[in-house]
Amino acid sequence: MRIKISIMLKYVLGKIANSGKRSALGLFTDILLCSKKLEKQEYLIHKSDWDTLIILDACRYDYFEKEYTNFVNGKLKPVRSPASNTYMWLRKVFDKWYNLTIYSAHPAVNSLGIERSGYKASPHFRKIVDIWKKGWVEELSTVPPEEVNKVVLKDITKGLFKGRNIIWYMQPHAPWIGKTKLTGFGEGWDDKESLHEIWAKIRKGEIDKKKLREAYRDNLRLVLKSVSELVPYLNGKTVITSDHGELLGEYGMFEHPPNWKVKELRVVPWLEVESKKSSLINRRNQK
Repeated sequence: MRIKISIMLKYVLGKIANSGKRSALGLFTDILLCSKKLEKQEYLIHKSDWDTLIILDACRYDYFEKEYTNFVNGKLKPVRSPASNTYMWLRKVFDKWYNLTIYSAHPAVNSLGIERSGYKASPHFRKIVDIWKKGWVEELSTVPPEEVNKVVLKDITKGLFKGRNIIWYMQPHAPWIGKTKLTGFGEGWDDKESLHEIWAKIRKGEIDKKKLREAYRDNLRLVLKSVSELVPYLNGKTVITSDHGELLGEYGMFEHPPNWKVKELRVVPWLEVESKKSSLINRRNQK
């Protein structure tokens, strides 16, 4: 669905009242950013010449832009995601069979044939490595980024990391396990009552937005640190991107509701990083 004009106007008028004309103009610029002629992420995924695609779940472009240079170097640009949550993104980006291996910390992307929100990942990819099965840490209720690195580095060492690969980290998606922590989500992926309780506290103001945003930023820093440690071992061109962004109180909303077309959810990073050498020749030989 589209954001109702009344919600936009209410938000804009509030900005005018609190911060003056300049802030209101800035807000209109932000809202309209998704209407600008950004490149389509799905086109770049399928048509550009990358060897490894790294997905940071729920990573906003604006936060990434401020943080990435402390961890990795490369050429960054904003691109338009086709969806505002993971399940719709998967259906829109990977709707056929692809000669790709996915190293997945996300339980929705699994090799077991388990369908999540209308999407079954296993028929769409050459291979899915279920990092989430052994890498899940119960007390954190997520897969820490270092667990992803362990599996990928092990396969690189064994010579099993071949062809084109996708590496899917869960961070900066909640729960927030970086320096500023917001956890306590219960045990396991399907225990969502505690997750809703945490978000309810945030919506009620019992956990303030400043702390939420710090926790999100620190979760991003945590995963970028792991990415920076992995990238030197990856041959060829590595691209870092995200499936969608995250609302952290903008428009009075949180998380990543489906079908929203605002920059915080639909503008994501596309960072091209050149690693130590190209594996394009090997990749062509494996087709």
